[in-house]
Amino acid sequence: MAITSTTYTQLDPSTFKVTWVSSLTTPTYYVYLDGVLVETIERTWTFVNIPPGETLDFQVYDDSATIPDEAYSGRFVFNWYNQDTDIVSFEVAIYQSGSYTVLDSIPVSSLEHYYQYKSSYLSNETEYQFRITPIGYNQARGVPVYIAQTMVRLPDPPDASYSYDVGSQILTVEIS
Repeated sequence: MAITSTTYTQLDPSTFKVTWVSSLTTPTYYVYLDGVLVETIERTWTFVNIPPGETLDFQVYDDSATIPDEAYSGRFVFNWYNQDTDIVSFEVAIYQSGSYTVLDSIPVSSLEHYYQYKSSYLSNETEYQFRITPIGYNQARGVPVYIAQTMVRLPDPPDASYSYDVGSQILTVEIS
């Protein structure tokens, strides 16, 4: 990867301008948010909107073969590709208190084949079950896909301090 630096400039409470530098000449850049490709561009900047209280994992690459690291966003993200012309929507449901509760219905467009659903924030260290059901004409329900997802956030960085004694040339690291 030839991205050599990335700079974040906050423009207002939720908007950031992200700029980067690459050692390649006029590459195409691939911008990922929470591990999902959101933009393919040739300029060396983009705007990112982060709602208050939320976090996003931002990654940019100048090589289309590079796959981003998995990101923890505290959300369930489901991506799917649809080529079935008989499907008019997808129903996304979560299993809670002994039954499934519908979270959203994603309409299917004849012009699009790629869809994504991103849930609201989910509790850490908890397993969730989701059901994605294709809905056809006349509300006919297709075979659902069931997904179990355990949410585990990245751990906090360690609280560490260090000191160096010039005389003895000993470095002491304390982790609490």
